[in-house]
Amino acid sequence: MMFPLLMAAALLASDADDPQEAAHIMRAGQLAHAHDAHSIIDLWLLATDGNKKVQQAALAAVNQRCPRESHDVCVGMLRFFLANVGSDSSWDARDRLLKIDPTEALRDAEQDYKLELVASLTDILGRPDAGHAAPTLRLLAMDPDPDVQEAASLALLRQP
Repeated sequence: MMFPLLMAAALLASDADDPQEAAHIMRAGQLAHAHDAHSIIDLWLLATDGNKKVQQAALAAVNQRCPRESHDVCVGMLRFFLANVGSDSSWDARDRLLKIDPTEALRDAEQDYKLELVASLTDILGRPDAGHAAPTLRLLAMDPDPDVQEAASLALLRQP
């Protein structure tokens, strides 16, 4: 438990609604710069917290850490958020994963996410900044969901 003065300072320094939320958000900020195994466990706890602000703070910490971590550690930390089905942090983590490991990003993704992704990739396909669009659409064209398969295949056919 945090000291009352420290909890009050955390509450004032954040847009949190209560001291516990403020403390968790503050802890997420500290974890962005930590380098030990315990900090990864703490990030997992914050990533699975039911509070959306805490989840977003934990995701921001993971995003700060990822450039310093190995590929596997970064992917593992981002996967913490995927259990929050339908949440902003889940979709944001998948978006980040798309850039570093598209196969992992699409594993167990919701149909809504995949169909929205097809639409957004279709919009950028053919632009100079398309980067991962075509390879990701090819992965989606092999998806077990027939609706996702069809949408991705049609997008690839329209590719310039």
